[in-house]
Amino acid sequence: HIATWNGVAWSALGTGLLEVPEALAVYKGSLVAGGQMWNGSTWTTLGSGPDMLVYAMLVVDGDLIAGGCQVIGIHCYPRVKRWDGVAWAVIGSLPSPANGSDVRALTMYQDKLALGGSTFGMTSNVYQWMGGGWTPLGNAPIWIWAYTLTPFEGNLVAGGETLGAPGYSGIWRWDRTTWKPLGAGVDNTVFAVLARGRTLVVGGTFDTAGGLPSPFWARYGCPCEPDCNNSGTLTVADFGCFQSQYVLAHPYAD
Repeated sequence: HIATWNGVAWSALGTGLLEVPEALAVYKGSLVAGGQMWNGSTWTTLGSGPDMLVYAMLVVDGDLIAGGCQVIGIHCYPRVKRWDGVAWAVIGSLPSPANGSDVRALTMYQDKLALGGSTFGMTSNVYQWMGGGWTPLGNAPIWIWAYTLTPFEGNLVAGGETLGAPGYSGIWRWDRTTWKPLGAGVDNTVFAVLARGRTLVVGGTFDTAGGLPSPFWARYGCPCEPDCNNSGTLTVADFGCFQSQYVLAHPYAD
Protein backbone atom coordinates (compact mmCIF):
# COMPACT_ATOMS: atom_id res chain seq x y z
CA HIS A 1 0.00 0.00 0.00
CA ILE A 2 2.94 2.41 -0.11
CA ALA A 3 5.99 2.78 -2.35
CA THR A 4 8.79 5.21 -3.14
CA TRP A 5 9.99 6.50 -6.52
CA ASN A 6 13.77 6.98 -6.91
CA GLY A 7 13.62 8.64 -10.30
CA VAL A 8 13.84 5.37 -12.22
CA ALA A 9 11.63 2.79 -10.55
CA TRP A 10 9.16 2.16 -7.72
CA SER A 11 10.17 0.12 -4.67
CA ALA A 12 8.48 -0.96 -1.47
CA LEU A 13 9.01 0.75 1.88
CA GLY A 14 9.81 -2.19 4.13
CA THR A 15 6.93 -4.61 4.38
CA GLY A 16 4.46 -1.87 3.58
CA LEU A 17 1.35 -0.94 5.57
CA LEU A 18 -1.72 -2.96 6.51
CA GLU A 19 -4.09 -0.16 5.44
CA VAL A 20 -4.00 2.24 2.51
CA PRO A 21 -2.75 5.62 3.81
CA GLU A 22 -4.89 8.56 2.70
CA ALA A 23 -2.47 11.21 3.98
CA LEU A 24 1.32 11.63 3.97
CA ALA A 25 3.55 14.18 5.67
CA VAL A 26 7.22 14.78 6.41
CA TYR A 27 7.71 15.15 10.16
CA LYS A 28 11.18 15.85 11.59
CA GLY A 29 12.79 14.52 8.43
CA SER A 30 10.83 11.26 8.39
CA LEU A 31 7.87 10.14 6.31
CA VAL A 32 4.61 9.70 8.21
CA ALA A 33 1.63 7.79 6.79
CA GLY A 34 -1.39 8.08 9.05
CA GLY A 35 -0.04 7.18 12.50
CA GLN A 36 3.00 5.28 11.21
CA MET A 37 6.52 6.70 10.77
CA TRP A 38 9.20 5.34 8.43
CA ASN A 39 12.63 5.45 10.12
CA GLY A 40 14.55 4.37 7.04
CA SER A 41 14.29 0.64 7.64
CA THR A 42 11.03 -0.13 9.47
CA TRP A 43 7.63 1.36 10.27
CA THR A 44 6.92 2.41 13.86
CA THR A 45 3.77 3.70 15.51
CA LEU A 46 3.66 7.23 16.88
CA GLY A 47 2.78 6.60 20.51
CA SER A 48 -0.30 4.42 20.71
CA GLY A 49 -1.48 5.83 17.38
CA PRO A 50 -4.04 8.59 16.72
CA ASP A 51 -6.95 6.15 17.30
CA MET A 52 -8.85 7.36 14.24
CA LEU A 53 -9.00 7.12 10.47
CA VAL A 54 -6.55 9.74 9.18
CA TYR A 55 -7.47 11.62 6.00
CA ALA A 56 -5.26 14.72 6.29
CA MET A 57 -1.96 15.70 7.91
CA LEU A 58 -0.02 18.92 8.33
CA VAL A 59 3.10 19.93 10.27
CA VAL A 60 2.63 23.16 12.25
CA ASP A 61 5.26 24.69 14.56
CA GLY A 62 7.08 21.37 14.83
CA ASP A 63 3.97 19.39 15.74
CA LEU A 64 2.13 16.91 13.53
CA ILE A 65 -1.58 17.64 13.04
CA ALA A 66 -3.87 14.86 11.86
CA GLY A 67 -7.48 15.14 10.77
CA GLY A 68 -10.01 12.39 10.17
CA CYS A 69 -12.76 10.60 12.02
CA GLN A 70 -12.98 8.39 15.06
CA VAL A 71 -15.23 5.35 14.80
CA ILE A 72 -17.65 5.07 17.70
CA GLY A 73 -20.30 2.40 17.31
CA ILE A 74 -21.53 2.49 13.72
CA HIS A 75 -20.70 6.17 13.11
CA CYS A 76 -17.53 8.15 12.47
CA TYR A 77 -17.05 11.48 14.25
CA PRO A 78 -14.74 14.33 13.17
CA ARG A 79 -11.45 14.72 15.03
CA VAL A 80 -8.33 16.83 14.80
CA LYS A 81 -5.39 15.64 16.90
CA ARG A 82 -1.89 16.93 17.59
CA TRP A 83 1.24 14.80 18.07
CA ASP A 84 3.84 16.78 20.01
CA GLY A 85 6.49 14.05 19.93
CA VAL A 86 5.23 12.41 23.10
CA ALA A 87 1.46 11.98 22.94
CA TRP A 88 -1.66 12.60 20.86
CA ALA A 89 -4.17 15.22 22.04
CA VAL A 90 -7.51 16.29 20.60
CA ILE A 91 -7.72 19.89 19.35
CA GLY A 92 -11.12 21.25 20.30
CA SER A 93 -14.41 19.68 19.26
CA LEU A 94 -16.50 19.83 16.10
CA PRO A 95 -20.25 19.43 15.56
CA SER A 96 -21.08 15.74 15.18
CA PRO A 97 -24.40 15.09 13.43
CA ALA A 98 -26.10 11.78 13.96
CA ASN A 99 -24.94 10.37 10.63
CA GLY A 100 -21.30 11.14 11.38
CA SER A 101 -18.79 13.31 9.56
CA ASP A 102 -15.05 13.65 9.04
CA VAL A 103 -12.11 15.99 8.46
CA ARG A 104 -10.65 15.70 4.96
CA ALA A 105 -8.32 18.70 4.61
CA LEU A 106 -5.95 20.79 6.73
CA THR A 107 -4.07 23.97 5.88
CA MET A 108 -2.82 27.22 7.41
CA TYR A 109 -4.77 30.36 6.50
CA GLN A 110 -3.88 33.77 7.93
CA ASP A 111 -1.58 32.05 10.44
CA LYS A 112 -4.41 29.92 11.79
CA LEU A 113 -5.24 26.26 11.27
CA ALA A 114 -8.18 25.63 8.94
CA LEU A 115 -9.98 22.39 8.15
CA GLY A 116 -12.46 21.08 5.64
CA GLY A 117 -14.66 18.02 5.70
CA SER A 118 -18.25 16.86 5.49
CA THR A 119 -21.60 17.70 7.07
CA PHE A 120 -20.54 19.46 10.27
CA GLY A 121 -24.09 20.16 11.32
CA MET A 122 -24.92 21.43 7.79
CA THR A 123 -23.70 24.91 8.73
CA SER A 124 -20.32 25.07 7.13
CA ASN A 125 -17.88 22.36 6.20
CA VAL A 126 -14.88 24.67 6.56
CA TYR A 127 -13.72 25.76 10.02
CA GLN A 128 -10.81 27.73 11.45
CA TRP A 129 -9.16 27.38 14.84
CA MET A 130 -9.45 30.70 16.66
CA GLY A 131 -7.50 29.71 19.78
CA GLY A 132 -10.41 28.71 21.96
CA GLY A 133 -12.38 26.59 19.52
CA TRP A 134 -13.37 25.90 15.93
CA THR A 135 -15.27 28.69 14.16
CA PRO A 136 -17.17 28.08 10.90
CA LEU A 137 -16.11 30.21 7.97
CA GLY A 138 -19.40 31.64 6.84
CA ASN A 139 -22.81 30.05 6.80
CA ALA A 140 -22.19 27.93 3.73
CA PRO A 141 -24.38 24.84 3.36
CA ILE A 142 -22.95 24.48 -0.15
CA TRP A 143 -20.75 21.54 0.65
CA ILE A 144 -21.37 17.85 0.71
CA TRP A 145 -17.63 17.38 1.14
CA ALA A 146 -14.71 19.82 1.24
CA TYR A 147 -11.82 17.59 0.20
CA THR A 148 -8.97 20.05 -0.11
CA LEU A 149 -7.96 23.54 1.05
CA THR A 150 -5.18 25.94 0.13
CA PRO A 151 -4.47 29.68 0.51
CA PHE A 152 -4.40 31.47 -2.84
CA GLU A 153 -3.85 35.20 -3.41
CA GLY A 154 -5.22 36.17 0.00
CA ASN A 155 -8.28 33.91 -0.23
CA LEU A 156 -8.87 30.41 1.08
CA VAL A 157 -9.72 28.06 -1.79
CA ALA A 158 -11.76 24.94 -1.11
CA GLY A 159 -12.30 22.09 -3.54
CA GLY A 160 -14.89 19.41 -3.10
CA GLU A 161 -18.36 18.25 -3.93
CA THR A 162 -21.36 20.58 -3.97
CA LEU A 163 -23.98 18.61 -5.87
CA GLY A 164 -27.35 20.30 -5.90
CA ALA A 165 -26.03 23.56 -4.48
CA PRO A 166 -27.09 26.88 -6.05
CA GLY A 167 -24.40 28.13 -8.39
CA TYR A 168 -22.92 24.64 -8.43
CA SER A 169 -19.16 24.46 -8.71
CA GLY A 170 -16.57 22.09 -7.32
CA ILE A 171 -14.22 24.90 -6.29
CA TRP A 172 -14.93 27.99 -4.19
CA ARG A 173 -13.00 30.78 -2.51
CA TRP A 174 -13.49 32.43 0.88
CA ASP A 175 -12.78 36.15 0.59
CA ARG A 176 -12.87 36.65 4.40
CA THR A 177 -16.58 37.46 4.18
CA THR A 178 -18.43 35.07 1.88
CA TRP A 179 -17.94 31.96 -0.25
CA LYS A 180 -17.88 32.55 -4.01
CA PRO A 181 -17.16 30.27 -6.98
CA LEU A 182 -13.57 30.55 -8.19
CA GLY A 183 -14.02 32.14 -11.59
CA ALA A 184 -16.62 30.23 -13.59
CA GLY A 185 -15.80 27.13 -11.56
CA VAL A 186 -15.76 23.49 -12.64
CA ASP A 187 -18.72 21.22 -13.28
CA ASN A 188 -18.03 18.44 -10.79
CA THR A 189 -15.95 17.32 -7.81
CA VAL A 190 -12.45 18.62 -7.01
CA PHE A 191 -10.18 16.31 -5.01
CA ALA A 192 -6.82 18.12 -5.17
CA VAL A 193 -5.48 21.67 -5.48
CA LEU A 194 -1.95 23.03 -5.74
CA ALA A 195 -1.07 26.72 -5.61
CA ARG A 196 2.10 27.79 -7.39
CA GLY A 197 2.59 31.55 -7.33
CA ARG A 198 -0.37 33.16 -9.11
CA THR A 199 -1.51 29.86 -10.63
CA LEU A 200 -3.77 27.22 -9.15
CA VAL A 201 -3.90 23.67 -10.52
CA VAL A 202 -6.91 21.50 -9.67
CA GLY A 203 -7.70 17.84 -10.24
CA GLY A 204 -10.97 15.98 -9.97
CA THR A 205 -13.85 14.30 -11.76
CA PHE A 206 -14.98 17.37 -13.69
CA ASP A 207 -15.31 17.66 -17.49
CA THR A 208 -15.27 21.43 -17.91
CA ALA A 209 -13.49 24.31 -16.18
CA GLY A 210 -14.42 27.93 -16.77
CA GLY A 211 -16.98 26.69 -19.29
CA LEU A 212 -14.28 25.07 -21.44
CA PRO A 213 -13.51 21.36 -21.96
CA SER A 214 -10.84 20.37 -19.45
CA PRO A 215 -11.39 16.80 -18.24
CA PHE A 216 -10.02 15.87 -14.82
CA TRP A 217 -7.56 18.74 -14.35
CA ALA A 218 -7.29 22.44 -15.08
CA ARG A 219 -5.26 25.53 -14.38
CA TYR A 220 -6.67 28.76 -12.97
CA GLY A 221 -4.82 32.05 -13.00
CA CYS A 222 -3.79 34.93 -15.15
CA PRO A 223 -3.46 33.64 -18.75
CA CYS A 224 -1.75 36.87 -19.75
CA GLU A 225 1.61 36.92 -21.46
CA PRO A 226 3.60 40.14 -21.83
CA ASP A 227 3.70 39.66 -25.61
CA CYS A 228 0.22 41.09 -26.09
CA ASN A 229 0.33 41.26 -29.91
CA ASN A 230 2.02 37.86 -30.27
CA SER A 231 4.87 39.32 -32.30
CA GLY A 232 7.47 37.15 -30.61
CA THR A 233 9.30 40.09 -29.05
CA LEU A 234 8.51 42.65 -26.35
CA THR A 235 8.22 46.20 -27.68
CA VAL A 236 6.33 49.37 -26.86
CA ALA A 237 3.65 48.03 -29.22
CA ASP A 238 2.72 45.49 -26.54
CA PHE A 239 1.95 48.33 -24.15
CA GLY A 240 -0.31 49.90 -26.77
CA CYS A 241 -1.93 46.51 -27.27
CA PHE A 242 -2.56 46.24 -23.55
CA GLN A 243 -4.17 49.70 -23.48
CA SER A 244 -6.50 48.68 -26.30
CA GLN A 245 -7.47 45.49 -24.46
CA TYR A 246 -8.09 47.53 -21.31
CA VAL A 247 -10.45 49.91 -23.15
CA LEU A 248 -12.33 46.90 -24.52
CA ALA A 249 -12.55 45.39 -21.00
CA HIS A 250 -10.91 42.23 -22.32
CA PRO A 251 -10.00 39.62 -19.64
CA TYR A 252 -6.39 39.85 -20.83
CA ALA A 253 -6.13 43.31 -19.29
CA ASP A 254 -7.30 42.15 -15.85
